[in-house]
Amino acid sequence: MELFKIDQELTQSLLSALQEKECNLSSDDLAAVIEEIKERVLSHSVHLLISQIESILDISPNLSERDILQKVAKSVVEYLGAEAATLRIYDPFRERLVVFGSFPDWETDRKETISPEDTIAGEVLKSRQCYLVPDIAKEEKFSEDKKQKMAGKGVHSMLAIPI
Repeated sequence: MELFKIDQELTQSLLSALQEKECNLSSDDLAAVIEEIKERVLSHSVHLLISQIESILDISPNLSERDILQKVAKSVVEYLGAEAATLRIYDPFRERLVVFGSFPDWETDRKETISPEDTIAGEVLKSRQCYLVPDIAKEEKFSEDKKQKMAGKGVHSMLAIPI
């Protein structure tokens, strides 16, 4: 299986979108553009990913677990161009998700522990699947107060990933 295979449906969708913008390419020309993107953009992205992984691997194991995860959160923010990252660990004794690393430190009003019930982090914990929130304003698991706080910080979407 080719990692970055572009199927016919996606190719046709791209061709239609370009035609709507009055950019008329033949199927062969579009295929050439797709190949160029795969060679240049994906190669660049993979290089950046490898650099981030190397920087994470360079984190000193002599640091505390919290300091290590703080540095991992910073690395995630830098790589994704995100506003913030928070790493939570499940504490089975308290049955709570505990903040164990975050970046930047502007989230001082963030709860140190949250319930795994009716939260996105809890959903990710249970399902072991990523959870994408493309528009926080429409997310049912966030209170109106939380939505306003997030918007005030320039955060409008979210991706929760189990690690």
